[in-house]
Amino acid sequence: FEDGYWGAKNNEGKTIVKATFTYGYGFNEGVGCFATKTKKLYFYNTAGKVVSSEYVSPVEGNGAFRIQNGITLVSDGKKNMIMKSSGALLDTPDDYEVIGCSDGMVLLQKNGLMGFLNQNGEWAVDPVYSSASYYSEGLSVVADNGCFVVDRNGNVVIPKGFDFVSDFSDGSCLLYSAKNGWYIAQKKFVK
Repeated sequence: FEDGYWGAKNNEGKTIVKATFTYGYGFNEGVGCFATKTKKLYFYNTAGKVVSSEYVSPVEGNGAFRIQNGITLVSDGKKNMIMKSSGALLDTPDDYEVIGCSDGMVLLQKNGLMGFLNQNGEWAVDPVYSSASYYSEGLSVVADNGCFVVDRNGNVVIPKGFDFVSDFSDGSCLLYSAKNGWYIAQKKFVK
């Protein structure tokens, strides 16, 4: 940070990204993200080479500004897309809307149904759910006539029967059933 602008230096103190950016989001997995006042995104590798400068900040959606599990959320100004750490776009089905990404999983929606691609662009969780949360600690809360939890392969790890399930945080989540009240589930016991 110099004179009100963001840039980056390596561990030896050598400038690898000149301090010319309005926003700086740091480096993760060897790629750093910086943005201009107009929200144009620039991604640099740790050698200071531009990986991508084609995209802008998404208007909404989770997973932007940092590479996580090899991917990040970007936009072309009209729709959200997923960029790989190489700067290439992840292939996503054209007829689906990219909602966001987390934990290496891409949340997509079509006709009110949601599902997930993995970071390789393969369907990991079929788009059959009326709602889905972003992945947290390898698990997502999904809904289809009740809330339940699925793992990164779509396997049900907490069964249907709840009116509310929180995201996992520090290995636990809250479960609520109008019929039976509140419960706490610990990830180490979820199978």
